[in-house]
Amino acid sequence: MKLDNITKFMLKWKWLIGLFLLILGVIIYDGINTKKTDIKELKRTEIRMLDGEFDNVSDIELVDIKGEKTFLIDRINSERSLFIYAAEWCEHCRKFLPVVENFKQVYGNKYNVIVVFSGTSTKEAVTKYVSENKFSFDWYYDKDLKINERLFIQGVPFPVILEKKGNVINMKYYLIERENIAEIEKAVSQ
Repeated sequence: MKLDNITKFMLKWKWLIGLFLLILGVIIYDGINTKKTDIKELKRTEIRMLDGEFDNVSDIELVDIKGEKTFLIDRINSERSLFIYAAEWCEHCRKFLPVVENFKQVYGNKYNVIVVFSGTSTKEAVTKYVSENKFSFDWYYDKDLKINERLFIQGVPFPVILEKKGNVINMKYYLIERENIAEIEKAVSQ
């Protein structure tokens, strides 16, 4: 078997080719990592509407598992609240919601926690998931995905900070770190 010139070159200079590929990989990885960081920081800022105001979400209607309706503004009992849109089938939500439960246990007297489950799951599946995990936070079910559409939710979990000012609730889009309750507390307190 006769080796062609390219194969001979690769065998002779394999350490140089390996080094080149390693450096190229580091450059590509660093570029991807920088983009992720930029996106995270962008999402940490408030998204203003065209008129320069926050999006007023006071009129969002919440529906509990029994079908009883209430407005979001009636469920907020503190100046700032943590609002999460989630789905019981979502792997990230399943990791994040126990952290939210711990946050509620530690800071529940200071901050309100409201979780809305996506209508992409059945009511039965959501009810079973919540009861199995013994969650104590207030939770609602978005059967017709109206809240999803209103908030332009692209993925779950979707955590946001709600600020209550009089009879108006303003929503700040905020991507929080999901590893521990201290990061959530930091996000809510800012």
